[in-house]
Amino acid sequence: KETKALAVNWDDELVKATALTKDGAGILVLSATNTYTGPTTITEGTIRLGAAGTTGALAPTSAITNNGSLVINRSNAAAQGTDFGTISGTGSLTQAGSGTTTLNAANTYSGTTTITGGTLSVSADSNLGTAPGSATPASLVINGGTLSASAGFTLNSNRGIALGTTGSTGGTIGVAAGTLSYSGVIADNGGTNLLTKTGAGTLTLSGSNSHTGGTNISGGILAITGSSGGGAGAISMTGGVRLELGAVTLTNAINLGANANALGTGQITAATGTATISGPVTITASAVAGGTFASSGANVLNVDGFITSPTTVVSVRLGNVNFGGGGNYTDLRTTGNVGLNANNGIATTAIMTVGASDSCIVDLKGFNQSLAGMIKGAQAASVVNGTAATTSTLTLANSANSNNEVILAGTGAGTLALTQAGSAVQTLSGVNTYTGATTVTSGTLAAGVASVANTSGAFGNNSAVVMADNATAILDITGFNTQIGSLTGGGATGGNVILGAATLTVGGNNTSPAAYAGAISGTGGLTKIGTGTQILTGANTYTGATNVNAGTLALVGGSQASPVTVSPGASLSFTLGASTSSTSTFNVTSGTIKITGTPTLPSYTLISASTGITGTPTLDAAIPGYVLKVVGNTLVLENPYEAWAAANGATGGKAADTDGDGFNNLMEFAFGTDPAVNSAGSIAYTGGAVTATGQPVLEEDGGIYYAVFGRRTDYAAAGLTYTVQFTAGLNQWTSSVTVPTVIATDGTIDAVRVPFPNFVGSPSGPKKPYFFRVMIAD
Repeated sequence: KETKALAVNWDDELVKATALTKDGAGILVLSATNTYTGPTTITEGTIRLGAAGTTGALAPTSAITNNGSLVINRSNAAAQGTDFGTISGTGSLTQAGSGTTTLNAANTYSGTTTITGGTLSVSADSNLGTAPGSATPASLVINGGTLSASAGFTLNSNRGIALGTTGSTGGTIGVAAGTLSYSGVIADNGGTNLLTKTGAGTLTLSGSNSHTGGTNISGGILAITGSSGGGAGAISMTGGVRLELGAVTLTNAINLGANANALGTGQITAATGTATISGPVTITASAVAGGTFASSGANVLNVDGFITSPTTVVSVRLGNVNFGGGGNYTDLRTTGNVGLNANNGIATTAIMTVGASDSCIVDLKGFNQSLAGMIKGAQAASVVNGTAATTSTLTLANSANSNNEVILAGTGAGTLALTQAGSAVQTLSGVNTYTGATTVTSGTLAAGVASVANTSGAFGNNSAVVMADNATAILDITGFNTQIGSLTGGGATGGNVILGAATLTVGGNNTSPAAYAGAISGTGGLTKIGTGTQILTGANTYTGATNVNAGTLALVGGSQASPVTVSPGASLSFTLGASTSSTSTFNVTSGTIKITGTPTLPSYTLISASTGITGTPTLDAAIPGYVLKVVGNTLVLENPYEAWAAANGATGGKAADTDGDGFNNLMEFAFGTDPAVNSAGSIAYTGGAVTATGQPVLEEDGGIYYAVFGRRTDYAAAGLTYTVQFTAGLNQWTSSVTVPTVIATDGTIDAVRVPFPNFVGSPSGPKKPYFFRVMIAD
C-alpha cells in the first residue's frame, strides 16, 4: 500500500502473486511481463503498464478493476486479451505511449478515456467502457494521440470528445475500414485544436461540433451530416480523400492541399439532399484526380464560396453542382450537371469544357454568366435556362479561336440569350434552339451549322441579333445559310455582317426593332420573312439577291449593291429625306411601297438605282396629293400639282390664272396645258398618241358626237376628279355617268372621250343636248 504520491517502478516479474491491489495516491509502474492470473485492482492512484518501452503487461486473464487511473505507456503494440484483461470500475484510462493499444473487450469502466500519444484502437463502442447516461463533455479526450476504429460502429453520442489541452495539440480519429458514426459534440479542451481524420474508412459527424482549430482530412472519407460538423476553422484535404456532405451548410473555408485527389468520384460530394459550401475554397494541388466536386444521384451540391485555383483544373465529375461564388480559376471541366446560384457564379476567367466523358446540362437558372470560352467534349452537352419568366445571358469572351459545339438550348422554362465579347473567333456549331437575343460586342461570332427554318441554327431559333458599333464586332455566316429573328445595331465604326456566299434570312421573330446601321458584305443574299420590319441604314456591298418575301424591308439612306425583289403581300419602305442609292436593280412589280414621314415638298427621291427599276410601284397607303413615279432609274414620291407648278412657273395657287387665259392653274394642270401660255387651242391626237394639249373639243365619229378632253394619266393618285356635264340650253346641266374611254396618250396626258347622251333634262322636258363642259375638282 502506497500512501504517498510517489512513483514506483517495478521492473521485475510478479511470479508468486495471485492478485495485485494498488492503494494510495502514487504511481505504480509495471514494466515487466507479469504472469499472475488473478485480478488487478486500482483502488487509488495510478498503475502504468510500461515505461515508454516495449514491455509492461499483465496476464491476459488478469481483469482490471480500475477505480483510480490506468495508463498504458508502451512504444509498441499492446492488446487487450494479450497484455491485460477486461477493465471495469469508475476510474480513467489513458493511452500515453507512442505505440498502439487495442481494446477489444466489452469493458465497463466509466471514467474518462484520454489519448495523449500513440493510438488507441477499438472496434466497438463498448471497448471504451460504459457510456455516460447523458451528454458529457470531455468524456473522451484526444490530446495529440489517435483514436482508431478498426471496424465500423456508432460511437455513443454522450461521449463528448475534447481535443487537446490549453495549447493547440489537437487530436486524430482514424477509421481503418467501414464507417465510424458520431452524433455527439467535438469541442476544444482549451486552446485552439485541430481534428485530423486518417484511415481508409469513413468518419461520419452529425453533431454540432465547436472545435476551433479546423479539420484535416488526410485519409478516407469525412462525412458531415450536421450543420456544424466541421467545427470552426478551415477544412483541409491532402492525399486521396473525400469530404462527403449531407443536407448541411458549411461556412468553413476549404483547402485542397498538395497531392489532393478524390477518393472515388468527387473530392467534395453531396451524398444526401442539398449540401451548401458558403466558405471560400482554395485549391493548391497540382491536379485533382477523380474530380473536385460531385453529387450522388439526385442530390445537389451548392458551391457558393469563392474558389481560388489559378493553376489547377476545377472539375465536376458527376451529379448536380451549382456555383454561386465565382473564383479565379481558368479551367473548369464537367461531366456532371452544372447550375448557377448567382450572376457569374462560375469564375469569369474560366474556359469551360462540358461533356468531357459523359453528357451534361449547364443550367443558368435565371442568372447571367460570362466565360473565357466554352468547349464541348466527346459527349452531348447543352446550356439552358431552367427558371421560368427570366432571361439568362451566356457571355463568351474567348481570346483564342474556338469551335463551340455545345447546344445552346431553348428547352428550359426561361429564355436563354448569348453575348459574344471576346477578341477572337467563336464558331457556334451546335444545333442551337435558344430564343433570346444574340449580341456581338467584340470579336467574331461565326456560324458553324446551317439553320433549320423556325427550329434551330447557329444563332438559335429566330434569335434577335444585336451588333455593337465596334470595328472588331463581326457576325460571319460564311458557308452556312442562317435564319435570325432580326438584325439591329452596328454603325459607322463596325458591327458588320459577312455573308460569304450564304443567305441571311431575317424577320423570323415577327418584330420591328431598331435599325441595323452596319454593313453587310459578300456574294450571298438577304431574305426578309415574317410580319415585322427590318431596317437597313448602312452602306451594304453584298451582291446576292435581296428577296422581300413577307413583312417590310425598310431602306433608310445608305446604299445597296443587291438586286431587290418584292413579293406580293410584302413591302419596301422608305423614309422621306433619306434616299437610298443602289448599283443594282429594284423590281417593284409586286408588293407595295411604304412611306415614313409626312411629305411637304413637291418631290422626294426614294431610290436611285443605276441599273434600273422594274414595275409600277404602288403605295401601301394613299397619301393625299402624292403619287409614286419611276423617272428613269429613280423612284420618286411627288405631289403632281406642286411638282408641275414648280416646273412650269404656275404661281398664286390652284385658283389663280397665271397667264390670264381663263384657265386657272388647277385646270391647266388637269388638262396638261401650259400655265404661262394662252391655252386657246384644243387637245389633238393622231392614232394613239396625243400630239397637243388644250381645251376640250367636240368630236363626231360614225354619227356619234363625243366630248373629248385631256386627263392626267395619274389623275386618281393626284386626287383629281373630272366630271363631264351636258345641256340643251345652258340652263340645266346633267352629269354623265359614262366612264371615259382613253383613245390616246403621251404618258402624262390621256385623250379621253364621253359620248353625248340622246336626251338631257331641261325646264320644258327632255331635249337633245348641244353643249358640254368638263368640271375639275381636287
